[in-house]
Amino acid sequence: MKRLLLSLNLILVFSAMFSTDASAQSAGFNETFLVLRVNNSGDLYYDLNANTANFDFNNANLGTFCQGSTTGITFKGAEHNVYKCNGCDLQSTRIYYRVYVTGTTPGAFVSNPITYESGFANGCSGQDQKWRKVDYNTNVLAGLAGGNYTMEVYSDATVTCAGGVVYAGNSGANYKATFTVNSTSVGGTVTGAQAICAGSTPADLTLNGFTGNITKWQKSSVSDFSSNVTDIANTSSTLSGTQIGALSATTYFRAVVTSGVCSSANSSSVAVTVSPQTIGGTIAGEYQFCNSTNSGTLTLSAYTGTIVKWQSAPVSDFSSGVTDIANITAIQSFNNLTGTVYYRAIVKSGVCAVMPSSVKAVVVNPNTWLGITTNWNDPANWCGGVPSATDVVSIGTATNLPVIQPGMTLTAGNLTITDNSVVTIVSGSSLQVTNGVTVNAGSSLVFQNNANLIQSGAANGNSGNIIVHRNSSLLFRQDYTLWSSPVAGQEIQDFSEHTVIGRFYTYNPVTDFYEAMFTNLQASNGINFERGKGYLIRMPNGHPAQGYVEGTTAINFDGKFTGVPYSGDIAVPLTAGAQGFNAIGNPYPSPISIPAFFAANPGLNGTIYFWRKTNGANASAYATATADPLDYVPAGSGSENP
Repeated sequence: MKRLLLSLNLILVFSAMFSTDASAQSAGFNETFLVLRVNNSGDLYYDLNANTANFDFNNANLGTFCQGSTTGITFKGAEHNVYKCNGCDLQSTRIYYRVYVTGTTPGAFVSNPITYESGFANGCSGQDQKWRKVDYNTNVLAGLAGGNYTMEVYSDATVTCAGGVVYAGNSGANYKATFTVNSTSVGGTVTGAQAICAGSTPADLTLNGFTGNITKWQKSSVSDFSSNVTDIANTSSTLSGTQIGALSATTYFRAVVTSGVCSSANSSSVAVTVSPQTIGGTIAGEYQFCNSTNSGTLTLSAYTGTIVKWQSAPVSDFSSGVTDIANITAIQSFNNLTGTVYYRAIVKSGVCAVMPSSVKAVVVNPNTWLGITTNWNDPANWCGGVPSATDVVSIGTATNLPVIQPGMTLTAGNLTITDNSVVTIVSGSSLQVTNGVTVNAGSSLVFQNNANLIQSGAANGNSGNIIVHRNSSLLFRQDYTLWSSPVAGQEIQDFSEHTVIGRFYTYNPVTDFYEAMFTNLQASNGINFERGKGYLIRMPNGHPAQGYVEGTTAINFDGKFTGVPYSGDIAVPLTAGAQGFNAIGNPYPSPISIPAFFAANPGLNGTIYFWRKTNGANASAYATATADPLDYVPAGSGSENP
């Protein structure tokens, strides 16, 4: 049989009509044609029970189509060329078809009546007729999933002879053609959304849930892929980070999937969010102060990312003492700094590493003594005004050093004496230092009798030696005083070098006796006053004052203590001895409050015994004191307390 591809919408079918020469009544089919449209073509006549130049339907492959297509295969109808002879009447004719998955049990046929069109007399006393209907327009692919299908067709006619029905059915095998339906392309879902830092390579992206074949991947700088689209030659379900490479900006990725002849489908897109590299930025603002009354603001600029916090530290490399500041703005304020502080901001861009900004110092120089005059309370003598209790104070080289007048109270936050300077706190004056006192080598800080160094706080970082003078009462050569040192490092024998070596005593609370400390001068070497301990020391054995050696003249012994001043909380162990007495002393270069002393030590009996005896006196060797709110223990004093 010849096969002819017909174009346009007109197919000419020439049916060879003939009559059956028979004397009996009969009827049947001369030729049958199935009419389809394929891929939106014109009407195509397929030979069923015919031998023409048209396509044969039986064993034909109608093609491959996409699921859901409305123009892939359209059933139009059929043409039946029939005959009837000798009075047998042909009353109606039909074409039947059914579609099923190839290799499965088919379902029922769909019956489609065909309409009489024309007829003319034939040679068997009957008529040859054309029955045709080609306007069914049924979508054969409707509802079909992807797969291989068979379309099966046959025809029949109702007649008044030959048993009532005649068939055109390929001898009972019917006419069968096949076709393929490709499932609709499904783009699927790309996973692997991530955030990276500019210049980094992302992790792999993976496509799941797709139908069809991956034909390529695509990337774009916009999420809707409306522009800047670049194809990536990759047909795998994984797009590796290696193939993507380092990214400098946020980029969107998707896959393109094609199922057979179906239109391609795009997958969901996924973003690889790229954060610009963190730039810490630069802090603007220049500040230098000379005292703790100060304020200002620092401003961060030229940074990339988000400010996570600010930090401050006492050292420029932020290697220690770092304090986090909960501030995420570009402006950092400060006020009342007591020393130089370094500031920086911590910045983070997206997932990129944090970066510090430049470091900016707010310089708080010591409130330095300028020495235009000698008046401590003249603001012009200081670079930052008269010091307050929070100022870092430095007294060094100047034309004039401060002259302290009796009754003055001087304040500082920290105090440093430098450059071989000598500062003397005169009798009746007090120096109040909130924190530490530093006396550099070659310099001196001298406290005359009844001058005081008062420091607050539980601990203070003092360094360098001060000199504290404390006068005894008027005493004769063989009288004693109970002493205690307000500084660390003062040797006992050097304190009163002219005292007979066997006349340095400590009190033994177990025996209730004073016991000699040394039997010879060598034994006293390196023996210092212990902190908070009382020592009974006899007056010098000689003195130039007239009558002193003879015992007729009394003098005030100038007790000179040289060392690092004690400060803060000091614990002195006590022994519950024979009568419960312990010889303790004031360990500070300032008086202590007796009421405060008893309040801090509730285990004591409430009485302090002060040594007051002179040789030959009949009175008690001790005077007592209780918690009178006006009572103080002077610096350098020792006492016994049960």
